[in-house]
Amino acid sequence: MEVMKRVLRAKLATVPEFRNLLETHKDKTFAEATKHPIWGIGHSLGDNDSTDPAKWSGKNLMGKLLNEIIDF
Repeated sequence: MEVMKRVLRAKLATVPEFRNLLETHKDKTFAEATKHPIWGIGHSLGDNDSTDPAKWSGKNLMGKLLNEIIDF
């Protein structure tokens, strides 16, 4: 988690488009819409359950990190 957090912070500092995207949507809950059980929500984008956090089977660690770092 710490390594990924450092990578995301470095991307924020060097990629203005990424920073602007996160800032524009910082009031939202970020989700990694992949079937990955740890980094993602456990569902692909477009799956019926992908828009309902109560139905996510993955841990969404990537989304949680994005929500965390946007409060910089």
